Amino acid sequence: MWLIIFHILSAGLASSALISAESCEDGYEPIDGVCTPCAEGFARVNGYFLEMCWDCGDGWTSIDGKTCVSVCPPGQIYYEECTDCPKGSWSTGETTTCQSCGEGYTTNYAGSTSQDDCVLDADALPACQGGYYLEKSSGSCEICPANTYSTAGSLYCTDCPENGSSDAGATECALQVVCPEGMYLPVGSTNVLECTYEDCEAGSYLTEDGCQECGENTYSLEAAMECTPCPEGKNAPAGSTSPDDCQYAPCEAGFYMTEDGCQECGANSYSSASAIECLPCPEGTESQAGANSCSAIPAPKTTDPQFDTTVPPPVPPTEKKKKNTMR
Repeated sequence: MWLIIFHILSAGLASSALISAESCEDGYEPIDGVCTPCAEGFARVNGYFLEMCWDCGDGWTSIDGKTCVSVCPPGQIYYEECTDCPKGSWSTGETTTCQSCGEGYTTNYAGSTSQDDCVLDADALPACQGGYYLEKSSGSCEICPANTYSTAGSLYCTDCPENGSSDAGATECALQVVCPEGMYLPVGSTNVLECTYEDCEAGSYLTEDGCQECGENTYSLEAAMECTPCPEGKNAPAGSTSPDDCQYAPCEAGFYMTEDGCQECGANSYSSASAIECLPCPEGTESQAGANSCSAIPAPKTTDPQFDTTVPPPVPPTEKKKKNTMR
């Protein structure tokens, strides 16, 4: 062993005529009179009687050219034991140090094995204002193109929907909502599902299918959501627009219309169909209650045989035969 050391020292002396090995720090060796770092996989420490860096051998490498350690798998380095490279760095496993991704970049996890694992570090980059996005290659904020938009801090631009559009640098899209026929979009609404029908005219009401006409015996005012039924006993044609349209059915002859419905005409009066009042019978005529006409009053009865047709006429006296008195 001492013989090997002697030969190494001899080689070192021959190649370091301008500087001694003791003048170089650990991890360095004198080459052509200059202290030069040990190559990766080689190490040198003063005090071991070695002027030149030595090869750590297969399966081993060196840390700063001072200590030989076991080679760690990709994504790790040796630090008392094999340890994952922290986020923002990577290692192939053939080096003693983790390589930094660089300013503004990081990795998604510790133990990355390639520079390809480095991505933009959004936390380390300035947040872009609305209408801009973060360009990954340059790390700068770029304006969103037309028909896209973004909010503050966005990493990308979002396409406008089919019914929307925008100018470059927009923070929102202008939606072009087209409501079905007969419907409109309330102010501030942006969704076609919020389309609603126009207010219905009087005589109709709003349904899921639009304005529908009120049926018979009902009515509605403008902008109604439902039709109001007429009071009991009253009728109205379809599409009625007012409670005044609700009326009782026309009265039959012999009756007349009141606020409470049809009432029978009294005695000695009459009415035709749909009347609103009863008419008195003309002089010399009369009627029973509920009559549709009047009839002549019958002539009064008399006891004078001359005029009373119910009394039989007197029988005229019979002429007596005269007796023949002549003898």
